[in-house]
Amino acid sequence: MIHRMMKILKTISCIIVLYCTLVLSQSVTTSPGDDWTMPQWVTPSKYGGFFGDVVATEYNINVGVFDVTWAQLNPSPGVYDFTAASEYGVEGGAPLPSFSSQNQTKQEFWMRIWASATTSAPSWLPSYCNISSVSHDYNGNDQLPMWNPCLWEQLLALYRKLFIEMNFRADPRLKFIYVPGAFTYCEFDFDVMADAVNGNVLDWDTFNNWFQSAISDLVNIFNGENSDTSDDYAYKLVYTGEDYPFGPADWPSNVWFLARDAVEKGVGIRTGVTETFNFHLSQIPAYGVTIDSNGYLIPNKSWTLRNDLNRIVGTENECYNTCGYTSGADTYYAVIMSNIKALQMGTNWIYAVPVDSYMGVYSSHWNWTLLSLGRTAKTAPEAWAYLREASDTYWSDDQPDSSVSWQGMPYIKNLERFLVQRDISPDGISVRGSYVKANIPQTDSTGSSNNGIAYEGRRTNTASGSNYLYFEVDDEFIFGKVGNGTQIKVAYLDEGTQAWGIQYMAGSGPTITSTSSVKNGNTKANRTATFTVDPSALFSNSMTGSMDFRIYNGGKADIEVYFVRVVKTEGASTSPNSQTSESQQDN
Repeated sequence: MIHRMMKILKTISCIIVLYCTLVLSQSVTTSPGDDWTMPQWVTPSKYGGFFGDVVATEYNINVGVFDVTWAQLNPSPGVYDFTAASEYGVEGGAPLPSFSSQNQTKQEFWMRIWASATTSAPSWLPSYCNISSVSHDYNGNDQLPMWNPCLWEQLLALYRKLFIEMNFRADPRLKFIYVPGAFTYCEFDFDVMADAVNGNVLDWDTFNNWFQSAISDLVNIFNGENSDTSDDYAYKLVYTGEDYPFGPADWPSNVWFLARDAVEKGVGIRTGVTETFNFHLSQIPAYGVTIDSNGYLIPNKSWTLRNDLNRIVGTENECYNTCGYTSGADTYYAVIMSNIKALQMGTNWIYAVPVDSYMGVYSSHWNWTLLSLGRTAKTAPEAWAYLREASDTYWSDDQPDSSVSWQGMPYIKNLERFLVQRDISPDGISVRGSYVKANIPQTDSTGSSNNGIAYEGRRTNTASGSNYLYFEVDDEFIFGKVGNGTQIKVAYLDEGTQAWGIQYMAGSGPTITSTSSVKNGNTKANRTATFTVDPSALFSNSMTGSMDFRIYNGGKADIEVYFVRVVKTEGASTSPNSQTSESQQDN
């Protein structure tokens, strides 16, 4: 009788609190430092990777550059020569080998046709088109007005010769090509346009009309200038320009959206500054990312670059202790944060240099980065959230777009990919972590930087009744029962001696289920805990705030967490809503 009454009372208690809490003896292990391991089933995606100036297979840089100048290919009007080396080098380098000699390679490559500098353009061009230099790039090279109709017509003739008549656009070795019409390092440097504006040789209407038609011209050429979609290769084109909100000061705000315009016309996008991972690259329309009212970065899932894996989204991560930057003792931190930022933006190609990018020194992290590139939520091996609060000083020093604002401005919360952490009332309001980094990398000898201050990690706040950190998994990554082979990896500060763990809904109840606990050892060091998730766990947005799981600090002391990963150890097909294979992503 007493046993029956206790059972009834237990049932009533469960009803009062809505859910019973069960503890399942799923395994949990811990290891020192960061854990960059990936499941054995994961291999590099064909939709992404590392590229560089030279191939370095030992570092997985398998796509080298194919560089030629307009001058060496087009020695006189209407005449093309693919056997000549360049007369001059580019950006201070040695003369370039001929097109035909470089074309002997059997390896994949990316391409630049250097066209804007007076030493890269044909010597006959200035007199033929009655033009002269309008500016210098930041390496001191004289630059021609790419928006000149005569110049552009002649350059398009070369592109038609090479990419339509010779069909080089269809060459499977050609992974992508930087669009012409750019300046320093074949990049759209708005300083050149600003100089032309200041010299009264360029206005907004002239430039914008040329730009819009120029991108369309290139797309049409790479699509064969026909209606046959089977020979369309515009996805190989990559626009390298500044992103929102940069441009000559006197031009209208339309200039902020030139990168977005280029993407909407069918080309890819590349930035070169994710080494400054806190600065400027928060509100980025060309990448389909916006800042919400609470300071979180929200990807637009319907944005074309998020859904077409053939399109190129690139960056460069090599300037940590070069290019005027200094990271010093914080180089590891600078490297991992730049790659995490790149992945958060949706990047699938990263330019790297073995030594300057520290690819051998931090090989496990770079391998993790490689295996993360070129994925959607349906094909990714993991979802993750890097918890932090960092100042985007662009929005504190200058705010050209007054329509953009958020609570806590200029601080941005978290870098997230297919997993989000959100503050949920009343028991899940987190606070800043204790790990503070400032001005990394530095940009001059005084120690200054535009990369601002970052508070890495988030803490529970037991004193205010918040003992949880809440997380939601992208429904396209996992929705419903997780099945076999799901792990949650939590990088945390080993501080204090409290026991803590993870809770999620599981079973037919559903019931709040707790994992086995981790007991901190108060070493004051970073560690990573790996939890095996019960196969019956339900990630169906059924916890408080439509979350999927939460980290529970045990109710006695706070836990500080940095990096949370949900990993599919047995392949993407282990979860019901994640069975799209990579091959099904082809266009």
